[in-house]
Amino acid sequence: MKKHYPPNLLDKIIIYLLTNFKSLLLMLVLAGLPSVVNAQQVYTILEGEQVIDIQGVTPFSTNDRNQRSQYLYTSDLLQNVNAPIGFITAVAVKIVQVAYPIGLQPENLQIKMGLTSAVVLPPTLVPNLSVYYSSATENITGPGWYTITLDTPMAWDGYSNVIIEFCRTNTNVGTNFRVETYLGLINEYRTSALASSAVNGNGCVLTGTTTITLPNRRLIPAMQLTMANPCQTNPSPGTIVVNTATNYCSAPFTLSVVDDTVASGLSYQWQSSFHDDTNFIDIIGATSQTLTTTQDFATYYRRGTMCDELGVMFYPPALLVDGPDCLCNPTVTTVDATGITNVSFNTINQSSTTSNSYTDFTNIQTDANLVASIPLSARVNVINGSVYTKAWIDWNQDGMFAADESYDLGMANVGVDISSGIIANVVVPSNALLGLTTMRVRASGVDNMALLDPCSNLVNGESEDYTINVMPELGIPNIDFVSNTIIAFAAKNLVNIRSQSEEIAMVKIYDLSGRLLYFENGGGTRELSIMLQSSSSQILIVEIATISGQKVTKKVKIY
Repeated sequence: MKKHYPPNLLDKIIIYLLTNFKSLLLMLVLAGLPSVVNAQQVYTILEGEQVIDIQGVTPFSTNDRNQRSQYLYTSDLLQNVNAPIGFITAVAVKIVQVAYPIGLQPENLQIKMGLTSAVVLPPTLVPNLSVYYSSATENITGPGWYTITLDTPMAWDGYSNVIIEFCRTNTNVGTNFRVETYLGLINEYRTSALASSAVNGNGCVLTGTTTITLPNRRLIPAMQLTMANPCQTNPSPGTIVVNTATNYCSAPFTLSVVDDTVASGLSYQWQSSFHDDTNFIDIIGATSQTLTTTQDFATYYRRGTMCDELGVMFYPPALLVDGPDCLCNPTVTTVDATGITNVSFNTINQSSTTSNSYTDFTNIQTDANLVASIPLSARVNVINGSVYTKAWIDWNQDGMFAADESYDLGMANVGVDISSGIIANVVVPSNALLGLTTMRVRASGVDNMALLDPCSNLVNGESEDYTINVMPELGIPNIDFVSNTIIAFAAKNLVNIRSQSEEIAMVKIYDLSGRLLYFENGGGTRELSIMLQSSSSQILIVEIATISGQKVTKKVKIY
């Protein structure tokens, strides 16, 4: 029996379907598609015609210690096999015979790549190609296609020609690997190479004119390229990893993603959260596959991945990046408007609402001289019961707020924008490190002052961070020799650093606003000279760390 709907109900169903057609279709598409895209396909762009072990024509000419070979593959070769605009994720050459002695392998291999409009290679190799793969030793065990997955995918625009460079530096030598090659037409010079048997050489920096004869420069290795097709379904967001920096709060570090979908047509957006793994905000301009950044305290990161065809962003689990010099995250579970309304310390006089559980005011700073006595006060909102307020100042800049770095600011009962109860007299320790130092203020409805610490989650209240620029004691005209082992001085725009007893591990230079002007790993030297670009005279703070972990902060004036 047919089911009849009242006319008005049928009209409503039709209107709903028409109005929500795109949303319903997207939901059906996402529901029916797999969660991981296998968007990569292998394209054989040249079949081998000849078996060759000619020096330099084979990518693995292991009868010389050092080798650098470049090959040009024109765009029509990719277009003829319908290769898509997108990423090259792997390259393969066809091995016919391995080298002798048995077990001889290419060592310290790099693969460099680039795009060009040229249709022939010059006799001198093309410089400054980007590195997409490196390894200590390859493991070629027999004949067949030998595939190398690139460390970083290389983008192809669909019309440019592709240069692929193989360079390596071997300790052990023997015969060459034999490979299948293709012979180009007259004047199709698409191979150039250099080789050297120098001990302790470096094949990847060889320069000069290729030693391959013109006829042999028409030979080019048979090649397979693995290409990432345009995405058409929901991508796998992968897993976030961080590089192996020793301290994530004293140097830049890089975040990347593994086991993610590799395809063209993908967009990215990095996000961060200071407090937990849920409240994320976009990092402005961070839309690349990787993210290189700095931080002052432990932070959660994640990268959204979106297939542009679908317009839906997918996120992996967040990664917390922490380290021994990272300040802890002052998390707060907000119940009401209890919190801080004003902090006053020297020239800092910051009023704010209590709507946020945490506010990063580290861009607000004040100078404080060694042994100076400065009052610190706060005002708070107290909605129910009592609120305790406390401050911590990381005088030794070790990334931790110690008990002897804390200051009680009192207890207050119910009221709006009232005194926290106590004005603390802060005396800057004579042994405090010079330079930028973090001050944290927290207010909370805990049961007593002893329960208020700088790091744990508070059930109700607020946390705020500020910056104190610790300066030398008044009466000391300059601080170049505060430490008798490390000095820093300037000559016009040139900052000179000398360490008498141990190597320099790191140098940071800030202006008085706290802006980082310069960063460098010392590289094991005891002397550094740093040229800064400046059009005006100004005071700079130079932070120096030695390989033993000693930290020294200096003030210099450039002009």
